[in-house]
Amino acid sequence: MGLLRKIIYGLIVCCTSFQVFGSDEFILPECNIQEVVETPITFFLPEAMGKHHSKSEIKSRIKRWLSYGNQVLSNSCIPMVRTLDNIEYVQEIDESWFQDIHTARDLLGYYIGSERVSELSESKAQYYGIVFISAESSFKSEWCGEADVYNNFFMVGLDCDDANLEHELGHLHLAGHDIKTINKFSGSLVLYRDSFYKKPKKYAHASTCAGRGTIMSYEKDQLPIYSTPEVSYQGDQCGNAINANNAKVLRDFAHSILSANKAIKLTPNTRQF
Repeated sequence: MGLLRKIIYGLIVCCTSFQVFGSDEFILPECNIQEVVETPITFFLPEAMGKHHSKSEIKSRIKRWLSYGNQVLSNSCIPMVRTLDNIEYVQEIDESWFQDIHTARDLLGYYIGSERVSELSESKAQYYGIVFISAESSFKSEWCGEADVYNNFFMVGLDCDDANLEHELGHLHLAGHDIKTINKFSGSLVLYRDSFYKKPKKYAHASTCAGRGTIMSYEKDQLPIYSTPEVSYQGDQCGNAINANNAKVLRDFAHSILSANKAIKLTPNTRQF
């Protein structure tokens, strides 16, 4: 990706946990991106959410999620941009749907039309999902979201961290968690890979650097980057080519779309921490 660029920040705001870090040193790859893939996202919300939040507040929060995701993509030299396609309120969506992602998708199709859900599921670079009022009250789990990698579909709670949406979208590209987390929940990497029909790449895992995790990790403190050996934080490499290069997973996806002439021109650089 070209020459490395050393960037020293006196003040770094990490929106994942709303922490402000002191003078930290990052080394990021020099990006030379001319075109990016647009990935429009449609959000479906329960009509009852209006009792808890105004629609303008909800839209503002979703835009904040997208902005954070675009920051992560830009920092990671990934030629992709998240855009808001639409926010739709559906009266029948119930918080109990959050308990099972496949049931939630089936029920959404029942109420908005199976043809429309099928169209969204089959798109190469368009995503859709349900936003629930609260992950804690509806999901009753430690998870704050979930992704259906075969149908471009996700679920998130409105009260989740800004990084959570991009984390779930990363799963839709087959970007994976850190190996420690995979072994904890799946038993082993072999069992994890065997659970997929579309096999993830062996390097599709998150990483940690200087005690903080990349966006697909389960570390409490995260940095706004995908794992890649081209990024260093406080002198520690944030990935490796063998088993921690989620940035390459997303770049390869973007390049496959670009090669099919489905691209838009890059807007001014938004790379930042």
